[in-house]
Amino acid sequence: MDRINTEVSRSGYQLLNLEATASIQGRCDSFVLKTDVHFPTDISLLYDAMSALCRQCLHWRQDYFLPDWRQHKYNLTEFKRQYRRIQSCATPPRKTKAAQTDLICKAHQTYIDLAQSTESSHSKL
Repeated sequence: MDRINTEVSRSGYQLLNLEATASIQGRCDSFVLKTDVHFPTDISLLYDAMSALCRQCLHWRQDYFLPDWRQHKYNLTEFKRQYRRIQSCATPPRKTKAAQTDLICKAHQTYIDLAQSTESSHSKL
């Protein structure tokens, strides 16, 4: 955190064209920086990658008039739905730990299968 503060201060002085010894005053809410941190997980990174792929394919479809791939909204909706299922099945406790683990594994496998099928439909472009 100290390194980030130092880099931000240095960049601020450079932006304002001031010497590092000059005195400036500023205010910020440092608690937001400490509490509002997103640590990406493997499922969120996969969702980000797939949504970027869908958006890029949509642009290619529009730019090159490709009629074969038109289900980008449906694919993103299905992918987001499975993403939420994984998040929800990890939260509530099941009757047994084995049942919980099995449910999480199946949800992740469905998510990966959906990503692979979406990717294969995009590779046809």
